[in-house]
Amino acid sequence: MMQSAFYIISYLLLFSAVLFVKKTDEKENAVTFITLSIMTTFCYQALIAGIFSKLGISISIVSVGAIELVTGIIIWGLNKKYGTQRYTVSRADIMGVLSAFLVAGFYFAKRMNFGREINFVSIDSASHFRVAKAVAVEHRLYTEMFFAAVNSGLPMEAARPITGDFDMYKVFLLWETGYLFLAGLCFYIIIVQIVKQSGSKPVAVLSMILYMLGYPLYSYIFGFSYFGLCMSLIVYILYAAAYFITGRINRISNYIMINLGLFGLFLCYMMFVPAVYFGVLIAIIAGLIVRHELKLGKLIKQGLGVFLIPSVMGLIFTFMNFKYVTSDVIENGDETGSLGIATDGGCYNDMYSNFVFLLPFIVYGVVLVIARVKELRRENRSEKTGIKAEDSLGITTVSMLFTLIIFMAVLFIGAMHGKVSVYYYVRNNNVLWLFAWIMAAECINALWKQHKGLIISLFAVFSILVIMIGTNIDERILEKNDRFIEVGSGDILNVYQFNHEFNRYPSTIWVKDMELIEYTYTDLRDKETGKLPVLGDPVFCAWVQAITDTDTISVDNTERINTMDMSQYKYIVVQYDGTFIDRSNTIDLDYEIKFENERGFVAEIR
Repeated sequence: MMQSAFYIISYLLLFSAVLFVKKTDEKENAVTFITLSIMTTFCYQALIAGIFSKLGISISIVSVGAIELVTGIIIWGLNKKYGTQRYTVSRADIMGVLSAFLVAGFYFAKRMNFGREINFVSIDSASHFRVAKAVAVEHRLYTEMFFAAVNSGLPMEAARPITGDFDMYKVFLLWETGYLFLAGLCFYIIIVQIVKQSGSKPVAVLSMILYMLGYPLYSYIFGFSYFGLCMSLIVYILYAAAYFITGRINRISNYIMINLGLFGLFLCYMMFVPAVYFGVLIAIIAGLIVRHELKLGKLIKQGLGVFLIPSVMGLIFTFMNFKYVTSDVIENGDETGSLGIATDGGCYNDMYSNFVFLLPFIVYGVVLVIARVKELRRENRSEKTGIKAEDSLGITTVSMLFTLIIFMAVLFIGAMHGKVSVYYYVRNNNVLWLFAWIMAAECINALWKQHKGLIISLFAVFSILVIMIGTNIDERILEKNDRFIEVGSGDILNVYQFNHEFNRYPSTIWVKDMELIEYTYTDLRDKETGKLPVLGDPVFCAWVQAITDTDTISVDNTERINTMDMSQYKYIVVQYDGTFIDRSNTIDLDYEIKFENERGFVAEIR
């Protein structure tokens, strides 16, 4: 308990020190810099963990907490010397934070039953829990992309005196929900910086909710923690790059932010590194062009300051993953191997339907930003007016959008020739979703004063379509009269339909299922079980292995059990799901039930 308290105090000291570093002489938005400070500490924790792993030092709340304590003390000493940052909070900020919290809280209650159930769609969720648990229990890294694992694993270890080892999964579920909340906050701090017209804040909050219910919720439903967190990290980089081209905050803080963010991107999901890195470079060039300061020497100096350290360190830490993605065939111990970037996998693979409605916003937003860049360049020719914060965010977003589209075009060509899988191509839609909504903010800001009614009408239509999906109106109409063409609101905004469909189904792992897993963990962990066959839903099987640390064999139907040589196994875990409804669905096995409830049983094989 003392170690946990030490880590919490150390983290809060570091967080508060970063938050109150003097960035400007003006009062800044508190929600913006609280969110950015959270991301800064996340990046810093990942950096510490990475260095410790290379030096062979245990990654724990004590070792990481010690570095954070020292760093926090040093930064607070500098804060005392140079002054602290002042902040302000508006009612719109409170409404934005509360809305993001309610959305995330709703799905935590609905899908996870406040942490008592596990309702992820993908078995990947169990893998992400295992790598976070490795940090919490074994104090080491299991993967090269460990950004999410470290930032989930350390809180899991800190809570361990309260939860014990078994209930650590509840902290993981809470942190997964926290990443959804953070995604909303990160989007909110972007959109309120851009949308500053009087009376437009409710539309900004509504945009945040609609953004969260799309791809961020998809990441949450599937348990792609590293992926959802990566979108927040890209927002952090957007902000850091925007501040960099304006020179609005002190340069040392800005260099630290942008270096931490770019390095963190390698550790979070390096697939997005090319588009983001080149986007930041274009944004820096655009900033120099606007201020009439584009000189080769200055560009090289700034480029080295921004990219050298994160690029070198990023490749050091993730080179093997880079090699995996870019190689044609990687042997991984099985018979087939993996095909690098051509390897396919389960994912949401809608190609473009979700962007049709937003496309006018994207195009017009890009036009507005380019026009504003030309105007700023003219203004800076006669007098040095600089670049405003909202303009810099637009410039940075358009720069990254431009490089992302080029990157996706290359991947698309590769996909058409079988060199790139759809799995890798459509993952970029998560980033495109973020940029599309930022461009929507640019449009809102430009059109609000003269075309308020149009903006409200567009968002009203968008919201009505989402409500139609959530209330299954299309299905009800077809039930009454199937003569109508079966094209509904979900075909226009498919990501909402996709998420809604998964939210309609009951949980994968109920409370009673957790009792089965807990019995397996408690009563079998000290016994020589050997390999443990688990009959049930694949997600249930994956989580049995993840929580109990047992070498399991996932079996999804009774026919396979009946054809297996079961003499080599001592125990079996059975879940009553779609493949094994109850004990009347016989398995040819002599077993003695050790624990049973209405969701399944654990048995010893005779």
